[in-house]
Amino acid sequence: MEAEAKAQAEQEKRAKAEAEAKAQREARERGVNPPCWYTVETKPGGGRREKAIYLLDIAVHDRHMVLGRREPPRGGPDDEEGDYRREFREIGAHRLPYGKRLGNTEVREALDGIAKLGKEAKIRSYSCISYVRVWDLTGRTAKHRWQDAHERLLQQYLGTYVVQDAPWPH
Repeated sequence: MEAEAKAQAEQEKRAKAEAEAKAQREARERGVNPPCWYTVETKPGGGRREKAIYLLDIAVHDRHMVLGRREPPRGGPDDEEGDYRREFREIGAHRLPYGKRLGNTEVREALDGIAKLGKEAKIRSYSCISYVRVWDLTGRTAKHRWQDAHERLLQQYLGTYVVQDAPWPH
C-alpha cells in the first residue's frame, strides 16, 4: 500500500512538472518571455524582431552537464540603456562553475538566481529570460537523459537553442 502511494505521488509530481514545463515552452513560443539580451534585426520584407544573444553554452552528457563561458558583447539593448558586460557581472554570470561536471541539482542552483532576476524584471524593465546554446552530447542510449535535462530542467530556467551543426567549443 505504502509503495503504491509513493509511486502515485511520484507520478503526480512528474506529471505536474511536465505540465509546467509545457506551459512555459508554449508561453515562450508566444513571445511572453522575451530575451534579456538581444539585438534588434530587420525582418525580410520589413518589420523588426529581437534576436537573442546567448548568455552561455551548456553541454548535456550522459551523467552530467558542463557550462561553457561566452564573453558578453559590447553595448546593450537598442531600445533602452544597458551594458551587457556590466550586466554579466551584476547577474553573477562571471561566477558560474564553468568547465566543471555538474549534476542536475548543481545546474539548477547555478542558474536559479539569473532566472529569477530576469523573471522579476531586474535585468530589463520587464520580465525576460536568458537564452543559452545547448549541445546534446549524450550517447545513443541516453536520449531520455537528454530530454529530461533539456525539457524538464534547462527550459524551466532559460530559453534554449539546440546546436546541431557545430562541435562543442569549450
